[in-house]
Amino acid sequence: MVECQPEGPFTLRPVAPEERDGFRLHLQRYHYLGFKRSAGESMGYAAFVGQELVALLDWGAAVLRCLPRDEHVGWDDRVRERNLSLVVGNRRFLVLPWIRIPHLASRILGANLRRLSSDWQAVYGHPLLLAETFVDLSRFKGTCYRAANWRYLGQTLGSTYTYRDGTRPRGCPKAVYVYPLARDAQRRLRSPGGRPMSVRAATEPSAEQLREIAAWIDAIRESVPEPVGALLDLHRGYLAGEEVDRVRRALKEAWRTACRALHLTPSSGKRRSSGSPLAAIPRQERVQAKSKREQIEARIGRVNELAAWHRSLESFFSAHAHS
Repeated sequence: MVECQPEGPFTLRPVAPEERDGFRLHLQRYHYLGFKRSAGESMGYAAFVGQELVALLDWGAAVLRCLPRDEHVGWDDRVRERNLSLVVGNRRFLVLPWIRIPHLASRILGANLRRLSSDWQAVYGHPLLLAETFVDLSRFKGTCYRAANWRYLGQTLGSTYTYRDGTRPRGCPKAVYVYPLARDAQRRLRSPGGRPMSVRAATEPSAEQLREIAAWIDAIRESVPEPVGALLDLHRGYLAGEEVDRVRRALKEAWRTACRALHLTPSSGKRRSSGSPLAAIPRQERVQAKSKREQIEARIGRVNELAAWHRSLESFFSAHAHS
């Protein structure tokens, strides 16, 4: 492997949709943990020096329980369940193995942390208060996290797995690091009045918009297949505030049922190349594109603001109601 020391301005930005396959492929190939897919709220970043891709980062949901972190924050189980979505985990950090630039890793972390909360707010409708990561002590020392002013909290006990014979081998302990993304992060995370994990976004339609949405649902209700109509009924109940958490859960399954009823098939469309190193992957190495249904589910699932949720439904059903 030929080492490389690229020159030029340093930039860091979120991974574009057409770069997701390349992002996944690079992590699968060069990160020791590999990479399958992101689940839940997540965001990927790419770092460049000049035009050269030098590093990738993946951020996503925090772990449910971590004793050093939970003691650091000082929350109980109820508050943790309510506010855990305000904590984000650095699940993957990859500096490409042929890149050799002094102090690059800590510089990337610093640049990413400065924009992470605002980017998350723009996509998911809520900020972040704390970042966490776990360092495998059998492989790394966590030097770049220390250099970027992350705080070391201690070690985990190591993951355990219960096999059929009842044995529970313990994995390698990992070092726990955290970084506050707000000055009063600990106080806000301990507050029982924080953001619940499943709530409607703060920005909601007005009463007039809700009436317009209800009228639209009533107008097309009879012209759509029954599974689609059931989804619209749930959507109307959600907007009206009827047992919001229950309706949200039911919406996910109803959405899948409606898509199956419309016979959505995998898309054969080709992605346009953006010129990015992540997008320029040989065809035979590309990860198979998601089906159209999965693309729609992902897009709808990432929209928190209710009016936008409705606009997405409206455009979708306008195109497919008579399929």
